[in-house]
Amino acid sequence: MTIIAANMDTVGTFRMAEVLSFFDVITAVHKHYSVEQWAASIQRVPQLIIGVM
Repeated sequence: MTIIAANMDTVGTFRMAEVLSFFDVITAVHKHYSVEQWAASIQRVPQLIIGVM
């Protein structure tokens, strides 16, 4: 079973996605991150991109 954390407003953060990934939960990350923030987060935690929508 796939669970997706579809947060409202700006709750879907990279940190939340990282924590929820330990429980095999996909996180809908909020839209206010810049390309640079996405790149830094993926560089810091490469497996994060697998569990992010």
